[in-house]
Amino acid sequence: MFRLRPWISLRFRIAAAFFLSLAVLSAMALAIEAKIIEPKMPPKPASNEVDFTTIARGSFSGIKTAERLAIRDEGTWLSVWHRHSSELQYCDPAPHVDFEKSMVVAVFQGEGSSRSGLIQVDCIKAFQDKIVVLLSDSGQTGGKGARNTTRSFHIVKTPRSLLPVVFR
Repeated sequence: MFRLRPWISLRFRIAAAFFLSLAVLSAMALAIEAKIIEPKMPPKPASNEVDFTTIARGSFSGIKTAERLAIRDEGTWLSVWHRHSSELQYCDPAPHVDFEKSMVVAVFQGEGSSRSGLIQVDCIKAFQDKIVVLLSDSGQTGGKGARNTTRSFHIVKTPRSLLPVVFR
């Protein structure tokens, strides 16, 4: 039987341990590198702004009183559209709205003299307990500083929500 010299055997053991350690360290480095290459980013905070689409906007409506409405069904929508278009010479039929997915938010300035201009929906925000509709005045009037009789309005479509709607 062939016997290895004791010093060769020791060298062999040291080399084997070295290469085994090198392989383990390489595997660990690859695992660490993979984590560094693809770090998980913290989620961005969700915006509470809600998208909306303008259905109609203008300076004259058949609705003579100031009103702020959240419309969630077709019957109410058709009634509001009829009142809105009742004094207009020509008006399209009420635009179709899928009330299973959407609702309508309508603001009417009401009748009166105004230097302020057209009412408009600026932003809609969703909170846990309510929907807030932020309104403003566009500043557009009929003439330079002239007092105008207006009944401006802005009607928008937004995703359906059963939360109460607050106008500000």
